[in-house]
Order: sequence, then structure tokens, then C-alpha cells
Amino acid sequence: MADNTYADLDNESRTYIALHDAMMNHYFDKNYKECVRLAEQLLTKPAAPDLIHARCHMMLSLRKDAAAVGHAEEAVALIEGMRVLVSKEEFPQEQLDEARRLLQAAKDRMAKGEGGMATAADTGDVVVGDAGAGAAVARPEQSAKKSGADLGTK
Repeated sequence: MADNTYADLDNESRTYIALHDAMMNHYFDKNYKECVRLAEQLLTKPAAPDLIHARCHMMLSLRKDAAAVGHAEEAVALIEGMRVLVSKEEFPQEQLDEARRLLQAAKDRMAKGEGGMATAADTGDVVVGDAGAGAAVARPEQSAKKSGADLGTK
């Protein structure tokens, strides 16, 4: 029998995780328009977990527009806000580190006046969704066991 990481979650939580995973897969497939659409849609769902909201802001921070820095700042703030909600061992430090890297990258892009959607070449060694060493957000099938519980709780 296949391992079901999300078996103990309710349908609403599973739906948010599925939308998050679809968003990430669209990013990996370079379908940025759909990735952005799903990120924006998830941000309209107040019941979605803060970590999913933070990841949506991280994805939107990759856009090369005036709102990118604001999205990156919001991602950092959401993740830092989790410190009081979880133990030190459960705190998503890798996510916070990645959000901070994306914030700096967004600031750098804005200083250069760049437009479009950021890629790995624009943001450095590790990008949201990059499966490289230390990546905070890997392809959903790569990260489900590692971060699934974090995604399913508020």
C-alpha cells in the first residue's frame, strides 16, 4: 500500500496542498502565468495555512515588478510569525532562509529595473522550487514527506 502523507488531514487542507503542489509544478514547467494565477488564488483563501501563503508570496516575489519586494517581505514576515506557533525543531528555518534570499534578490532586481519573471540565473544558486542543496521548496513529489505536515496545519 502506498504511503499517504496526508491521510490524517481534512479535505480542505488536502485541497490547499494540491493547489500549492500544482503551483510549484507550473513553476518547474516554466508555465509562469498559471503559477502566478494559482499563487494569487491561494492568497484569497484566508483559511490556507500560513506556510502556503508564504510560499505563494515567495513565488510572486519572483516576478520582476514593483510588487515583488512587498511579496518577499510578506513571505519573511509570515514565516517569522510562525516562531511563536511551533517548537524550535519544527520551525521552517530553511523556508525563512529562502524567503530572505528571495527578498534580497527582489530588491536587487528592482534596483536594476528588470521586468518579467525571475529564473534561477536571476536569483542565485537556489530558487523556490530548485531541488539543489538546501532548497526550501522542492518539486512537490520531492518535498511531500519533508514538509507535508507543515503545509497542512495553520
